[in-house]
Amino acid sequence: MPTADADTDTLVFNIEEELDWLPNRPESVVVCTRCNHVLADASDVYEILGSSEHEFVNPYGVVHHFRCYKHALGCAAKGSSHHADTWFPGHTWQLATCGNCDDHLGWRFEAGDEFFGLLVLKISTQNLNSQP
Repeated sequence: MPTADADTDTLVFNIEEELDWLPNRPESVVVCTRCNHVLADASDVYEILGSSEHEFVNPYGVVHHFRCYKHALGCAAKGSSHHADTWFPGHTWQLATCGNCDDHLGWRFEAGDEFFGLLVLKISTQNLNSQP
């Protein structure tokens, strides 16, 4: 008959195996500065045209400084996709808003794959592993 220790060891082993299937908890996250909603894993930066940060001017003369992320699950893409005035050749764009407060945070770009360009002034990074 198995002992309680053997049953516990088996249970712990099974739980550890299951945890291997879970994605790792990020060390830090990107949040909306307006409402603190989590937008992305801070390490999920995306490089395009040789950089993950860009500064472009729109047709109205407004300068936009943004950082690119492969995934931004806390964002919502709004409106139609546009080909005109894209900063990344071959990519369409949509507005990207906070999934919580709906503040405009940047753009979702797509050309087969997708990435998000989030305005540096409207996001911040929070460390999840900070010690009190």
